[in-house]
Amino acid sequence: MMRLTLVPPSSTTSAAGDTAGSKPPVFIFGLKTRADLEAIKETLQRSSGASRSNSPVPVQGGAESSSSSSSKSLIYILFFTTPFLIASSLLLLISPLGSWRYFLAGGLCASVSHAVTTPIDVVKTRQQVDEGDYVKNKTKDRLPNDVQGKGEETQTHHSYGVWKTCRVLVKSEGWSVLLRGLGPTTVGYVAEGALKFGTYEVLKPLALNVVGSRAVAFSIAGAAAGAAAGLVLCPMEALRIRLVSEPSFGGGGWLEAGRLMMEREGPRGFMKGCSAMLAKQVPYTVVKQVTFDLVARAAYGQAGGKDGAKFAVVLFSAAAASVMSCLASQPGDMLLSVVNAHKGKSRARDFARKIRAEDGLGGFFTGLRARLVHVGAIVTLQLVIYDAVKRLCGLAATGMA
Repeated sequence: MMRLTLVPPSSTTSAAGDTAGSKPPVFIFGLKTRADLEAIKETLQRSSGASRSNSPVPVQGGAESSSSSSSKSLIYILFFTTPFLIASSLLLLISPLGSWRYFLAGGLCASVSHAVTTPIDVVKTRQQVDEGDYVKNKTKDRLPNDVQGKGEETQTHHSYGVWKTCRVLVKSEGWSVLLRGLGPTTVGYVAEGALKFGTYEVLKPLALNVVGSRAVAFSIAGAAAGAAAGLVLCPMEALRIRLVSEPSFGGGGWLEAGRLMMEREGPRGFMKGCSAMLAKQVPYTVVKQVTFDLVARAAYGQAGGKDGAKFAVVLFSAAAASVMSCLASQPGDMLLSVVNAHKGKSRARDFARKIRAEDGLGGFFTGLRARLVHVGAIVTLQLVIYDAVKRLCGLAATGMA
């Protein structure tokens, strides 16, 4: 008959009579001899030894390790902020006196508008790159060959709507998922907005003196501003997309995630989406800035310069600019998301060929509904803030100069 005996830690003894009080309680079934007990003890000792050998070894010099991590994070920040500081300084040196106000207004409006719409940006990015439960059709794979078969698949464009996607994300990952990437978004768009708006406003009169046509001059200034802003933003946007597409990446925060990306992938990991970024930023900036300028100018002409109509003119012009710029930059935004969401050596053109082969031109408009909400909110808020800050700094309202 099988007997159950509980041997407590204090009563478990070895052949030499030593007390093994540090061992856990042992349930022994059907023991009848000391040899049975010794065999169990030997097994426990071997298991305990293996556990100790597999356990992490305490790290010596924790302070040194923390200091090293902080130093690497600082180097990482300096690596990507230095080009912006140099470019801004050079541009300010050749700009008319007082042009710093354009840079100030641009940095503030871009950072604030992108930060407050981070949740919508998360939904849009996840629709473009993820294969979560909110995707209806998960049978297609638009990844190039070098990242296929690694469990890293993107969705097709047959996704749920914005709000249903948001509900599913929150249900599966919690509310915090909607704030993924807030850090690099806020910091990155301070630099992006300052350089974009500052460059555009400084180059407008110069280009107008050369070409004569207002629309052409504004387009040239917008293209230059979009290219400069895109190059500065590229590292932070790559980090933001990685944080959103891989929720487990960089558990220590966005600075730690940036340090890990630098160590594992080097600067190329942050700049591999550069061509996709330019494909997004240049048409986005040209259409947004030119539309805002020309529509505001025409609207003020119709309003007759009435003070009460200023806010309505700015709001209407900003809303029109938001829709037009979203449509113009959507293909580039789609490419930027899939390029930065996955590791591998594939370039933007590889993803573009794959998307077109699988889904046609419609594949480049994945997440358009979410992006219309996102860009509509961003650009409208951004341009309203920009115009207000300009006037507070003593500059003329957009469209009135």
